[in-house]
Amino acid sequence: MSFSKTGLAEDIRRFRLNAAACSVIHTAVDLALFDPAKADRAAGRSALGLAPEHIAFGIVARIQRHRKWHELLAGFKQAHARNPMLRLVIVGKGTHRKELVDRPVREMGLADAVIPAGYRSADYVNVVSAFDVKVFLVPGSDGTCRAVREAMALGKPVMAVRTGMLPEMVEEGVTGALVEASPEALAAGFLKLAADAGLRSRLGAAGREKALGEFRPEIQAAEVEAAYGKALTFPVQS
Repeated sequence: MSFSKTGLAEDIRRFRLNAAACSVIHTAVDLALFDPAKADRAAGRSALGLAPEHIAFGIVARIQRHRKWHELLAGFKQAHARNPMLRLVIVGKGTHRKELVDRPVREMGLADAVIPAGYRSADYVNVVSAFDVKVFLVPGSDGTCRAVREAMALGKPVMAVRTGMLPEMVEEGVTGALVEASPEALAAGFLKLAADAGLRSRLGAAGREKALGEFRPEIQAAEVEAAYGKALTFPVQS
């Protein structure tokens, strides 16, 4: 069993699995909790210190070395130089925060534009609702990319890197934008999405529809049941 077609194909290749015995199980999201009609966007933006004119790009990720923080900040710096209304909200924690985020932000002169929101719990939904765009570069320990699914359920467009299962979740020009993991490509993505509120609205609405159609718990339950049913049809090899 795998939670993505990309992951399943790699598992079949690497471990020489019988493809007929394998299944993809889509990960569910609490759609009642991550409901844009119930989230308090104004409270989230107030908590982050965002002004009405700010365009907030938000990333939810543990601060680890492999998650391309340098590329993200370098790309944001380029974009911010051309559009000073951009803000980057970083939600997460990690033992390498000073090295990967705090020091580079200070050295790049981005202290007024990057908002270190830390780990959020009680107001997490409101904080994500405060984003204008969700950014996601590299999957972490949760390979289902849960933060992307939650943002889509909240009707947020997603800017993601073309890697792993992300192109399965984020469709270019439909639910978000797919970019390369270079500062230049990220900067272009920031500026394109920042410049067009109508585009952001359309992409976000399509993301919400995708979540309602594919991220429902009953779909996950049915796929789990079907996977076990399929497994029972294969003979046990001694």
